[in-house]
Amino acid sequence: MSKNIGSLWRKVKKIDDEMEFHDRLLKEIEDNPTDVIAVVARCRKDFTGKFFRYLTTLSKTYDSLEDCDGLTRLGAILTGLMNKM
Repeated sequence: MSKNIGSLWRKVKKIDDEMEFHDRLLKEIEDNPTDVIAVVARCRKDFTGKFFRYLTTLSKTYDSLEDCDGLTRLGAILTGLMNKM
């Protein structure tokens, strides 16, 4: 039983670490809205499918349509930039 709990704890910890990483990346974009291109160029390898799933999940948690739409637009902008690079 404790082996299963330890395994579950490691999986949850891994997910938590990934969410924190994606949150820091999103924060960097929010802190530098005029330099989004520079952030994408510098952190290109970090914009993975997991990051975009994180954005989608995060946008679904917002009650405000404006906040949800803002994250959706940001995701579209980032996807467009990724395709151009």
